[in-house]
Amino acid sequence: MLIIEFKVNSIKSKKTLTLRSVIILAALSIVGITITQIYWVRKVFDLKENQFNRDVQSALRSVADRLYEINEKKIGALLLYNGKFS
Repeated sequence: MLIIEFKVNSIKSKKTLTLRSVIILAALSIVGITITQIYWVRKVFDLKENQFNRDVQSALRSVADRLYEINEKKIGALLLYNGKFS
């Protein structure tokens, strides 16, 4: 009787140990996946922010260049109109 009881308890403890191991591994996997996702989301956010900053700088530079050209044409036309470029 004692031997049978020992085997039953041994089987239960193995099942419990296996179940705990599976639960721990599943929890570690979920934590690992979550950390990986957070890393990649931050990386994508940083890349998008840098791309946005480059696009804004490019647009501002383009506007500044265009305003410079317009002002140069107006100044040239004004000087010609006043007769200073004759």
